[in-house]
This record gives sequence, C-alpha cells and structure tokens, in this order.
Amino acid sequence: MINPVFRKELKLTTRSWKFAMMILVYTGVIAAIGLFIFYQILENLAYSSNLQEFTMLYVVLASLQFGLILFVAPALTAGAISGERERQTLEILMSTPLRSSSILIGKLLSSISTITLLVVASTPVLALMFIFGGISIPQLFGLLGYYLVTVIFVGSVGIFVSTAFKRTTVSNVITYAIGLMLVLGTIVYAGIYIYIQSRGVNFTVPSSTPIPLYILYANPLMGFVGLIMDQLGFVGRGSPLDIFFNTTINPRDVWIANVIIELVISGVLLWVASRRLNPKMSKFVGGVRAKKRKKKNVEIE
Repeated sequence: MINPVFRKELKLTTRSWKFAMMILVYTGVIAAIGLFIFYQILENLAYSSNLQEFTMLYVVLASLQFGLILFVAPALTAGAISGERERQTLEILMSTPLRSSSILIGKLLSSISTITLLVVASTPVLALMFIFGGISIPQLFGLLGYYLVTVIFVGSVGIFVSTAFKRTTVSNVITYAIGLMLVLGTIVYAGIYIYIQSRGVNFTVPSSTPIPLYILYANPLMGFVGLIMDQLGFVGRGSPLDIFFNTTINPRDVWIANVIIELVISGVLLWVASRRLNPKMSKFVGGVRAKKRKKKNVEIE
C-alpha cells in the first residue's frame, strides 16, 4: 500500500506545470553542458588518442547532479512540517488515523521522488560514457544508489529541522546552515587541525586517520569524492582524500563508511522527529519540562 501522504503529495506535484518545466530546464542544462564537454573532448582527440579524457565528462556531470541534491533537497524538505503549521493544516493531518512516522516518511518520499526523477531523467546524458568506455553500467547504478542515500540523509535533516521550528523561513535557514557546516565546516576544521599538527617539531604522517578527523566520514562530499575515486581506479593507489584525512586512505573505505553513517543518522533524525511530532509524546515532554521548572522554582523559594 502506498503511503497516503506520499500519494497526495505526488499527485499535487506531478499535476503542476512547474514540475514539468523544472524537468525540462534541468535536463536541458545537463544535456547542454554534457554535449559541450563531449565535443570539446572530441576536438582534443584530433591531437591525442587519450580516451581517458572522457572520464572528465562523467566527473563533471556526476558533480553537477550531486550539487543539485545538496542544494535542492533542503528546500524541498525544510518546509514539510512547518509549512503545514503555517497553513494550519497540521492539526487536521494529525487527526487522521495516520501515525506521525507515516506522515514524516510520506513527506520524505515525496521529496526523494522529485529529486530522483530529475536525476533519472538526466541519466541518459551520463550514458554517453558507454560509447568509449571507462565507466560500466554497475558503476553508474552505484552512483545513482549513492545519490539516493544522500537524498535520504539531507532530506532527513530537513524533516527534523522542520519539526523543530514553526516557520518555514527559519527551517530553511537552519537546514542550509547545518548542511554548510557539515560539508564545508568539517573540511575547514580538518584543515586547521592538520595545519596545527604539522607545525609540531616531531610531526610525522600518521599510518591511520587521526581520531579528530573521523568527523569527515559524515561529510557527504567526502563520500562522493571517495566513490568517484574508487570508480576511476584509485583504490590502493592514493587519492586527493589523503590530503583531508592526513594519511594514505582507501577511497572505498571512505564512501562505504559515509553511506553507513548517513543511513544511521537519517534513521535517528526521523525517529526523533516522529517523537516530536507525536502529540502524546509532545505533551509528555512538555509535562516533564514543566515539572522540572516547577521543582526548580520551589528550590529557589
């Protein structure tokens, strides 16, 4: 049985002319960029026979789609619950037999389906790689699978923030701030840590990732770079990730760890958001807080 909230959101989205226009514009832009790079590479082949240049087409298009996920997913999910509050329809939705978890999952699935459709619609452009080889079909499906995990992760953050704040504007700002801190903030932190450590007198390159840098495993950008490096054959030979992790690291270990961490965090965030949205749990939490405040006031008196 299809989630009722997901079915409703899907009908509203797909019947809108804006959605069709969004697919047209996005696929048009991706196709234009892909064909431009494709013909540039063909011109370069007139002077060299290095077919490995076609991997650049794959990297650029994959990066564009990944950037789309990081940019669009928060906007689609940050107002999922806060928007219902502003329209004063959340109480009506909560009065239905649906559980709070079903409502949240339906909202998340709606956002995932929108982004997934955009990615799938532009996948034929990536299929240009199959003309000259370099990327296999399983690797392409692996990339799409990683996109799906990232959408779930970013969407879960947006859903969680949406249940914590009443206004959609605030939810959007907080969601993008969290994403910025997670993607760029962790890299800046790693850079500062490595710089401080390298200034030591007896500094040597560690044989494994320092514990303070483990936070990079939760960075979606590190996971994406690890996946691309793995697919391009950097396994066991070093990669640009060595700079950030301050040691020689296998890219496959990075993206696999990132996928596991993202799925775990997504599950925790959705569970907490479901508890916050549940009226019974909200009253329970509010009652506990009220008792603590009352007890504190009595102690002061």
